Amino acid sequence: GGLYKLQKLYLSYNLVSHFPLDLYVGKHKLTDLVLLDISFNRIQAMPIQRLSSVPAKQLSGIYLHGNPFYCDCVLYSILIFWYQRHFSSVVDFKNEYSCLLQSDPRGHNKLPLLHDNVMNCSESTVNSSFQAFGFIHDAQVGDRLIVHCDSRFSDTGTQFVWVSPDNTLLEPDGETDNFKVFPNGSLEITDAQLENSGLYSCIAINKKRLLNETIEVRINVSNFTANRSHAHEAFHTAFTTLAACVASIILVLLYLYLTPCPCQCKAKKK
Repeated sequence: GGLYKLQKLYLSYNLVSHFPLDLYVGKHKLTDLVLLDISFNRIQAMPIQRLSSVPAKQLSGIYLHGNPFYCDCVLYSILIFWYQRHFSSVVDFKNEYSCLLQSDPRGHNKLPLLHDNVMNCSESTVNSSFQAFGFIHDAQVGDRLIVHCDSRFSDTGTQFVWVSPDNTLLEPDGETDNFKVFPNGSLEITDAQLENSGLYSCIAINKKRLLNETIEVRINVSNFTANRSHAHEAFHTAFTTLAACVASIILVLLYLYLTPCPCQCKAKKK
């Protein structure tokens, strides 16, 4: 009972200036909270990294539109990620997400946050945010990798299947080399190989609630040994070139300063 069972909290149109992170992380978090309407307040920044551990079931119910956010590529990346996940809190209010440049705190020129990347955010920034929220996973050849299917419908009545990049269906009861799907939807790659790289789709199906969701996850497998070999070769080539240049400079200096001048010799003989 009490607040620990709270499911919905409406705080819109108040003067809240900081996101209430304690509702989602920490000792007193509310695990049943599936809707937080904190729209049209005074929040300027979000604790994005701290929210990365919060399940999609809760994240999808956070309504943030109408706040005077500062323009930030990490915030942009996460909102785009939620938009791609079809979170109604972002999709339904796309035009009400805007941001202010820190050089313009009075908001004379508001920028639309979710329109054509007006902030020109780099791909690396976007990808790092996607990695934090489990959309992109990196592994080395031979690694054991477990990828979670963070569905909004992850209750006891939900079934999970995965589709690999080559369109192979991966099921909890199926026997597939190098792959294993757990009943909770997690996918295990027991011995990652380069050919395992690509876009995977987790499909969550809840027949009782007539709901389904597809979550796409990108897995990148690289060969550290090969990369290290290429790096070693590049270093060796660069070092050889540098050594040759230094040797040439030394020879030139020796020629200039140690070779006797013919004019001086003739003068001494006279």
